[in-house]
Amino acid sequence: MGTYDVVDHNNRTTVVGVTLGAGTLLVDYGGKGTEELVALSATRFSWSGTSMDFSTGANGGATLTIHYAEGSETGPRRR
Repeated sequence: MGTYDVVDHNNRTTVVGVTLGAGTLLVDYGGKGTEELVALSATRFSWSGTSMDFSTGANGGATLTIHYAEGSETGPRRR
């Protein structure tokens, strides 16, 4: 959970919020409203035809990567 600043291949940043609501993870991509995430594993989720991976970098910080058919965007969780 948290707020992530993800960057696409055109170097555009989008703010992505991940929250817990009624026992389900919800995503708000760019302030467009929340949608439910479907768990595929402990760290991978499905959302509107995409997959989202949560990982931990070498520095211990959380990272979100969103995979689309056209490519991916990734970014760190805000501190």
